Amino acid sequence: MHVFVFKQAAVCKILRLFPCRSPVLPPCPRPKRLVLRTEITTISAACTPQKELQRAYWQHREVQVNISSWSFWKVMLTSLLFLLCLGAVNAVFPTACTTPEALSAKICCPEFNGSECGIVDGRGECRIVTQDREMGKEEMVIDDRMKWMSFYYDKICICKGNYSGPDCGNCAHHLVEPDCIYQKTVMRRDLKEYSLQQRVAFFATLDYCKKVICPYYKIIVTGDRHHKDTLSFWEVSYLDLFNFQHYYSTKPILSDGSFTYATNFAHYSSSFLTWHRAMLIFLEHLIRLCISDQYFALPYGDWRNDPGCSYCNDDFLGASDRHGRLSKYSVFSTWTCVCSEYDYINRYCMMPRSECERQKIFRKPGQHPSARKPNARDVENALQFETYDRAPFTTSTTYCFRPVLEGFISSANGWTRGTYCHNLWHVYLQGTMSRVPIAACDPLFILHHAFMDKYRYPD
Repeated sequence: MHVFVFKQAAVCKILRLFPCRSPVLPPCPRPKRLVLRTEITTISAACTPQKELQRAYWQHREVQVNISSWSFWKVMLTSLLFLLCLGAVNAVFPTACTTPEALSAKICCPEFNGSECGIVDGRGECRIVTQDREMGKEEMVIDDRMKWMSFYYDKICICKGNYSGPDCGNCAHHLVEPDCIYQKTVMRRDLKEYSLQQRVAFFATLDYCKKVICPYYKIIVTGDRHHKDTLSFWEVSYLDLFNFQHYYSTKPILSDGSFTYATNFAHYSSSFLTWHRAMLIFLEHLIRLCISDQYFALPYGDWRNDPGCSYCNDDFLGASDRHGRLSKYSVFSTWTCVCSEYDYINRYCMMPRSECERQKIFRKPGQHPSARKPNARDVENALQFETYDRAPFTTSTTYCFRPVLEGFISSANGWTRGTYCHNLWHVYLQGTMSRVPIAACDPLFILHHAFMDKYRYPD
């Protein structure tokens, strides 16, 4: 019996080292014995007067994977590399690499502690990524995300084992700052288990990071995806970087000058669960930078046994009226959507520059005439499917765990097509959550996908 502890850093290492080319994935069978175990640990509250925020220190989970066959684990690890490769569209650009000089030289090797990529401190080095891109070509006849980041840069920082970040200035996610030697374990809990003080602290943290501009990364905005000379880079908040990441992954894939809607970098394929896990880890990293708390962890939202949306009230993420407007008593009532004009396939991130002119998030749980709320039976049925995914690895795949959990196939029989499980919760909530490109703008998205990431796999 092999026991493997899945660390957050593994995701980041793979994202950093493996460029991706194709959305077609190999099959990934589920293990016969795979247990994801979540435990509650000590909670303490802290206060940061300088930022006028109450914050709590939570612990995130460590996932123990028990596998009876080492040969099976090798298959899983290989599949994981491909899955993460497909979903490795970081979407955001290091601020130091968005200058005209860096873009012209095609080099993204920011300095740390006075040297490129912290090479003097042994943190990393500036290396050539690839040279298979046609130099000087203006038209994007292929999708820039298919050659991330080599489409924009020939050289980037490659960090050594214990370090991460665009300049290798951060520790890997599972290591304690600043020495990057000692491991840390943090744990996620259901938001319903938080005390009033902890909930207020969590909401204040989200709201603070929604409003504070992130100095480390920028998002890309284009007038036309086909022409590089229309590219520009905008500063946005920590939370909006996360929101943009989801938006960026859902744009139709451009290949040889035409668009395909059959799949994207985060949905409709085997990458679904792993891509969203990597996205949540990146969000935790951003919030840790935002509030200077390396032990921050996201909560999840378990909706299985709720008659409706138990998080859609002013004690949690805000009540809403019949028009979908959030209650004025909720801190989230003022939140807006980044890239809200998402229907323009030829452009990246259409939206007003002023945040007050952007579309506010809205929510209408249970108002869709044909959408029921998913329940515990849907989850339990989904967990009975032994095969993770199989060809054609799309929304039409049947009798597999991934398409059932994602919600394109019924968990009751494994072959009836429709809207189920993960997708059904998005549709049930309506409003922002039901609009895939901008769904991450609603904080319910965080709870929902943290819960998707938590699923326990029985024998």
